[in-house]
Amino acid sequence: LLFFSEQFDNSAWSKTDLVINVNSANSPDGTNTSDKVVANSGVIGTLVQFVTVPDSTTFAVSIYAKPSEIEMLSLGFVQKNGAEPGAIFNLKTNSITNFPSSPINAYIEESSNGFKRCVIIINSNSGGTSPRVRIYAPSSIGVGDGVSGFFIWGAQ
Repeated sequence: LLFFSEQFDNSAWSKTDLVINVNSANSPDGTNTSDKVVANSGVIGTLVQFVTVPDSTTFAVSIYAKPSEIEMLSLGFVQKNGAEPGAIFNLKTNSITNFPSSPINAYIEESSNGFKRCVIIINSNSGGTSPRVRIYAPSSIGVGDGVSGFFIWGAQ
């Protein structure tokens, strides 16, 4: 589903108002290949990858994430009908809050080196909108400061 799942600095990932600090921490497999996502000062940055999926297909989108100064991560999928089901994952407490457009299911799993696997189960739906995966810090934590962030690795 996703290309360059461990290389978020790659141009396959569209970056808006954020910086990717590459190879910033040990990933779940023990290598120093996880990246830190840091929103620019005064904004909420987003990381996006457009995907090709068949109409009305159910599948999972997941990413490994580790808290740093920011302890929450939003994972969303823009469907072909324009809706964006997804969830906010608290990487400290393992709590999950669904977006207003809820996924079919969302869950979080413990991994190694302090990472959690965040998963949403969604349906691609049908329509004219280009489907895409979105990763960002939730607006409830406020805007970026140019320093604070969270670690990610292995988007699938």
